[in-house]
Amino acid sequence: DDAANWLEQSLAISARLGTRAIDLKLLGNLGWCYTMLGDTAKALPLLERAEKLAEERGYVEDLELVLAHRGDVYRQTGRLDLARQAYERALAVGRGLANRDVAREILAHLESIALDQGDYAGSERYAQQAPSLGLQDAALPPLIAAEIQTQRGDLAGAQRLIEGALRAPATGIEPLWKAHAQLAQLHRLAGRPAEAEKQFLAAEEAVEKLRQELVQDTFDFLLYSSLTRFYDQRVAFLLERGRGQEALQTADRARGRVLWGKVGGPSTRSPPPSFERAAAALDASLVFYRLAPEVSTAWVITARATRWVSLAGAQRLCSLVERHQASVLQGKDLLARETGASQELFDLLLAPLGKEVGPGKRGVIVPDGC
Repeated sequence: DDAANWLEQSLAISARLGTRAIDLKLLGNLGWCYTMLGDTAKALPLLERAEKLAEERGYVEDLELVLAHRGDVYRQTGRLDLARQAYERALAVGRGLANRDVAREILAHLESIALDQGDYAGSERYAQQAPSLGLQDAALPPLIAAEIQTQRGDLAGAQRLIEGALRAPATGIEPLWKAHAQLAQLHRLAGRPAEAEKQFLAAEEAVEKLRQELVQDTFDFLLYSSLTRFYDQRVAFLLERGRGQEALQTADRARGRVLWGKVGGPSTRSPPPSFERAAAALDASLVFYRLAPEVSTAWVITARATRWVSLAGAQRLCSLVERHQASVLQGKDLLARETGASQELFDLLLAPLGKEVGPGKRGVIVPDGC
């Protein structure tokens, strides 16, 4: 954030002087800063301007970096197809350049995105491109290789890879929490809940250490976005074990920890809050939603009890929300047959909540995502 302030001032001066070559550097750096701060709405236009300048002037190395940063923006906002295109173009532009660290990082992003999209063969194909880019090691990073093994049912092979990564002497805190999280998911899939619990806790401890190392509070938002998948798995594991209260506490702590720190709230080691007490104080039912790719969850909390219900996955719900919002903005009659998305949303999001949330009842909704 400090760098962004200085770069904004530099860009304003450069614009007055007409130093377009310097503009290119400033735009690229500023776009990267806003990407790192999670402000993708500001980052993308800056990077688009930098890309245009780099193409006009034939600055290939700058173009490679700008395209890679655009890939970062798209990946952060969940537009994986666009991210993949930007990274692939960056790789093609940079082919033959001496900047091997950049090529290695772009390849790693492509391998990881292919994995997120379930394209395991694609992930392996990217790794095989390493020698043609002047990179010696064509092997997939251990954690990516382990995930492919897991998806293909070779849990023992995946476990060996992850445990090898954990034993590696140069393992930093970020790879450490990811390795523990992956091992936890592996044990969960293999039906070993005690081992899964141990690894989930180890991952959370490593995440807490990483948070303490952050210089700027703003980066907590970026860290949370990278942890979303981990928390989805953790919450799902707790719900499978019938530990719905703990799942709610985990979801609430994960989402609220940045604000909690800002207002001087208790640490994550403090006793969990009483949601029932909060419902009693508000004289209302609380409905806490958590979207997840396959199965979303809603917790219904009253002064007397907490229960939870499973809901549709995020993609289906968000598609309906988009259609419903479009109908609202177009002034359509939401009870008309052609706006069936509204009725379907009601059936999926509110009808399952039961009598605690009904006509004449007071409710407080804690929303999530779309």
